[in-house]
Amino acid sequence: MPRTKSPKLPDPELISKLSAQIKQLGWAYVRSAIASQYQQRLDKIAAKNLTPDELKAARFKKLSQDEKIALALCFLDRLIELHQKGQDPETTIAELAEAETAFLEQGYTPEFIAKNLHPTLFSLLPS
Repeated sequence: MPRTKSPKLPDPELISKLSAQIKQLGWAYVRSAIASQYQQRLDKIAAKNLTPDELKAARFKKLSQDEKIALALCFLDRLIELHQKGQDPETTIAELAEAETAFLEQGYTPEFIAKNLHPTLFSLLPS
């Protein structure tokens, strides 16, 4: 459940900038680059051998706000691509959403994802 009734849409200029980058490089490349950085950050955090309480208190940055928005835009571009190819049945979309959530759960709790990351994605969907 989001913190507010209607999540705030990210800055339109940032969305345009990230969308142009995704269009130029492709969603798969952009997502892969972000995933690589994410994994490196998670590996550095794991190397600290902190307890779960210490990890929670430290509040490490795993993804920047720009990266979170770019991931949401990549996800949307992937859905659009599937739709254009006629490969967008509900089961495929559900599988992609579950895989993306599992990817995010490598560094974030389900509660954080539900409150902070999913609302960003939903705010980017056309009405």
